[in-house]
Amino acid sequence: MKTTFGIYLAVAFSLNSGGLLYGAPTAAGPKDSAVPPPTAYSVVERDANSRVLERTTYELSPSGGVVPQKHRYVELATGLHYIKNGQWVESKEEIDILPNGTAAATQGQHQAHFPGDIFEGTIELVTPDGKHLHSRPLGLS
Repeated sequence: MKTTFGIYLAVAFSLNSGGLLYGAPTAAGPKDSAVPPPTAYSVVERDANSRVLERTTYELSPSGGVVPQKHRYVELATGLHYIKNGQWVESKEEIDILPNGTAAATQGQHQAHFPGDIFEGTIELVTPDGKHLHSRPLGLS
């Protein structure tokens, strides 16, 4: 019994060292250089509070063909995008100084407009559903 097991074991090791077991590539098979490099992550979907990033990697199949594998993940954040001209655009936390001396933060889901003189004017906030809210601060501390 031990002799038979030893013969099977010797045959298995000799076959494996030649690359015949477990789908190991042989000298006549394709090389890994035929596999294209993975693509960079790119945004494939967006909405107000999320975006989906995707990339493709390539693997060699046992038959020698190239198999693409898609990798995706979802990034979640409040106010990640806003609609501009019917398209979702990345939000930016920037306040721009306008030529008339006022300021505006318009690159987000909520838009804010600030007067040049906070004592004389009001702050206007425009919500995503189009409501205009006006406020006047009483003081800063």
